[in-house]
Amino acid sequence: NSFCTLLEGTRGPCTVVQSPALFESAVANFFAPRRLYHCRWRCWLQPFASTQVGTRVLHPRKPRPAALATPAVRCLETRLLDTASCFFCSFRRCCLRVPFVMHRQLLLVAVAFVALGASLAAAETFCTNQNDCNGRATRVDVVGDNCVCTCKNKWSGSQCQDCPIEFNVAADCYGCNNAAGYIGTYPNCVSDHCTLLDCNNHASAASGLRSTGCTCDCINQWTGQLCQTCPPNFDGEGGNCGACAPGYDDYAAGCPLACTNQANCSGHADTVSGTILSGCTCTCGNRWQGDKCETCPAGVNASANCGACLDGYINYPNCELACTVADDCNGHASNVTGTANTTCQCSCTGNWTGAACDQCDAKYNASAGCDKCADGFENFPNCYKTCTNAANCNGH
Repeated sequence: NSFCTLLEGTRGPCTVVQSPALFESAVANFFAPRRLYHCRWRCWLQPFASTQVGTRVLHPRKPRPAALATPAVRCLETRLLDTASCFFCSFRRCCLRVPFVMHRQLLLVAVAFVALGASLAAAETFCTNQNDCNGRATRVDVVGDNCVCTCKNKWSGSQCQDCPIEFNVAADCYGCNNAAGYIGTYPNCVSDHCTLLDCNNHASAASGLRSTGCTCDCINQWTGQLCQTCPPNFDGEGGNCGACAPGYDDYAAGCPLACTNQANCSGHADTVSGTILSGCTCTCGNRWQGDKCETCPAGVNASANCGACLDGYINYPNCELACTVADDCNGHASNVTGTANTTCQCSCTGNWTGAACDQCDAKYNASAGCDKCADGFENFPNCYKTCTNAANCNGH
């Protein structure tokens, strides 16, 4: 017969009885459920098998647990039950030793059971704080086949064996673990170690303690002790301070101020490139000239954004000086074409001739606009020479 012990940590051998049914009533008082409620496996006098030594008794009521397969069955099968040295139960499922070699006489076995029952009846508790909960429980319960520890302070684990790192194990898992960098008011212990969050998530690494100041390895162009500042020439929003802000250019050069049309090209450029640091390049619009598109050349109308010729100039964008009657035809033409860069074509009026309408035939009176006969000539516009006695008839 195998019996459960109520004595924590006790292990014992297997025993053999001859007709256990005869002894069940004799020891029932000692093995009643009310006496065995702390026992992991309730043991009753039940036959399991028989040999020439006698009837082998194992655990009843529940299927034989796998833990008893070895060395329990091995113990039985090798018939070592009467050696007083057969231990086959697990730590909390132990068989008590019957301190004598079993005989077939029923009386001796009955006496042994009565003595054994008396020792079992004296035991009340199987699970203890010290052995099952490492002395760290405020309460120990038996639930089914298990010891259940209600751990004190912040101890955890099935046997109250673990103390989370944020708590002080040296103080019985009470108080904050300052040595490991945890601060606060127990039980609200928090890590004092700096993290990337303390660096506004703008760092590649964070070290130190919050209480003494964090050290942040800022990424991109973030600055400040906690990587909280992005210089104005860098984009701290969508660019995470890793690109130039609008109005700045050339990240590798530190994002200097970019050149603009208004600031660097007088507002007269079609395109602008470069930075204040590297220099501005203006592609001037219309006829604007100069490094900053600040000059509108002669003949071109600056008021029209250098996009048209001034009066007296023609052929935009060259804007050449146009020929005029007054300047190029001496005021003696009805029309003139051409420019100063080419040849003026004058349409002379009256009897004026020459490329510039500057010639008047001798028979015409130049002083009178070349539209009258000169003295000594008559019949305008033919202006024949007038005949005289003196000139043509020798005064005779």
